[in-house]
Amino acid sequence: GWGTWSIGMEVAVASGSIPANKTFFVADNLWVRGQVNKVRVNIGSAVFPDNSATRTSVSINQDLRYTNYDGSDSILVVGQNNINVGLVSNDTLRIDAALLTEHGRVGRFYYQPPNNNNNDNKCAPYGVRSQITIFGSIVTNQSYQFGFDDGSGYADRQILYDANLYYNPPSILLSLSNGMNIISWQEVQ
Repeated sequence: GWGTWSIGMEVAVASGSIPANKTFFVADNLWVRGQVNKVRVNIGSAVFPDNSATRTSVSINQDLRYTNYDGSDSILVVGQNNINVGLVSNDTLRIDAALLTEHGRVGRFYYQPPNNNNNDNKCAPYGVRSQITIFGSIVTNQSYQFGFDDGSGYADRQILYDANLYYNPPSILLSLSNGMNIISWQEVQ
């Protein structure tokens, strides 16, 4: 009932070149992958006006990576609803990004693992994955989850905070429009 969040048809929106404003915005569900090199990009998905029936999500099923870990690379991914890691995702997945959801959650839905008593496992062999590493941050409206008690999802989950984001947050967060400004920025422990 969760859906697989896989690609049935692919249309490349952008490849190779990054816009001058360093921002990709799509008014639809969006799948992202790739690698940045000495650039700070913003990726967003939303439909306006906001309506719970038409909210969009971002899926990351393949690596989304920095080349440099010195603060010269950053990726911000904003999902109006969810940021999903789908059923048919890399067995070892690396996501270098600040992940932000407005209304939903960051994570992977529950996909039933192999069961000796059930030969009708539609999620095999993808229900169980090896490792996910997130280097960045997670800001989510609902709780995040990448693995489950029955062994499904990602067996090894490493979530590492990119300290470069503390001193140099993604540019889009510093240039909010509609009269909004950041008044303060502090680390809460």
